[in-house]
Amino acid sequence: MTITTLSTAKAANDLTITLASAAGVKRGMLALIGAERLRITRVDQTPTIGVVPGADGTQALAHLARTPVAFGLPSEFTGTRYVNSSLSLTGPLLVFDDIGTSGKGLPAIRAAVHLVGQTAAVPAITTYTPLVDTTLNSMVSILITTTAAENFTIFVSYTDTGGTARVATLPLRLLTGVNVLIVNFANGAIPYAGVTQQFRAKAGTLVTVGTAGAIGGAVYDCSAVILDSQI
Repeated sequence: MTITTLSTAKAANDLTITLASAAGVKRGMLALIGAERLRITRVDQTPTIGVVPGADGTQALAHLARTPVAFGLPSEFTGTRYVNSSLSLTGPLLVFDDIGTSGKGLPAIRAAVHLVGQTAAVPAITTYTPLVDTTLNSMVSILITTTAAENFTIFVSYTDTGGTARVATLPLRLLTGVNVLIVNFANGAIPYAGVTQQFRAKAGTLVTVGTAGAIGGAVYDCSAVILDSQI
């Protein structure tokens, strides 16, 4: 797969496009520009190439000059789905925003939630049960809207791939750039940015992200996400 750009703008139904670099392009390859697939039909006048716009059920679209273009063999795009609204995948996402992902795909959002006005510890902000052994990333951000006597932590509980139950405290970052492990009243009513924690979880076991400790009359909002690297 090769990544380049359009040298000139493309109208929706143009049968040719001009690339900034056409090195390696061959007839029968597939090109992707944004949400549009194009079949490459002529390469005898490179860097201008002949194409069939709107291939594979995608919509023929207009694109500006310098828009990224990915081209390669159709097999290099196996598992890639471009749609104009929601995105549905049956395999790893090999191209994102016209940038190749080295065949590894992108992390999938398995759980995400935002809670407002919490006045107690939340033992399960969000949960996820992976179907296979996998590498997960979890992160939580906190906003203290009313400070009082709070002294609590953020945790992720899971079972590692060796079958041992684990509980990890998730780090947070102050606006000063300092990492902390405890949301404490001494810091006042401030936001705590989330810091990603990566771990391996066993198939069929529950992963839980939550808060634990003393809230002490404080009020807080929280956002939590669990990402699956699918490896």
